[in-house]
Amino acid sequence: ETSEVNHKFRWTRFTRSGQPAARCPTDWAASGVECKGHYCDEMRLLCQPVPSGTGSTRATPFFSEEHAGFHGCASNELITGIQCSGHYCDNIRFFCSDVDSSATAFCPTNATPSISEETAPLATLANSFLQTGRCTGHYCDNVSFRRCTVHVPGGTCLGNCGGPAGSSGSFCDSVCDRVGDCAPDVNLMCR
Repeated sequence: ETSEVNHKFRWTRFTRSGQPAARCPTDWAASGVECKGHYCDEMRLLCQPVPSGTGSTRATPFFSEEHAGFHGCASNELITGIQCSGHYCDNIRFFCSDVDSSATAFCPTNATPSISEETAPLATLANSFLQTGRCTGHYCDNVSFRRCTVHVPGGTCLGNCGGPAGSSGSFCDSVCDRVGDCAPDVNLMCR
């Protein structure tokens, strides 16, 4: 079950130790995260559509604050789910989905600020997705992430519904079906 923030961003349910993973809908990926409870022991994801859609999904191994560095998805994968185990959700793992092979994920190495139950949720901009994460503090209490943007050949309808898909020559309007010049993600982003 998800709760809708607006038609292009949606929160998953909260998950905690022993519960199923909190997962984004098909062709969506995580762009933000929120936690609550003791030591951040309940977590949920803010999801948005991926301009290229997503492919196969895999689960990463669990990690905790004892494992230094960032953990998670490989290049051209995005976080689409989160699950935890152990006391106070001490061990975290991600579910990673492939970005469509026609698209490219650009992932700078700078990290987001850490979040915990004491901070506001981590939200992000359109077309900015979580790819890897790390945790510090007792029981993985402070979590930070690295983000990616997805570049789609032929332009994207993200932020362009009703008009051209950037300077690509493709469109995101109601006429593009008849003309045959729709951007690849028109259905996902605009309909």
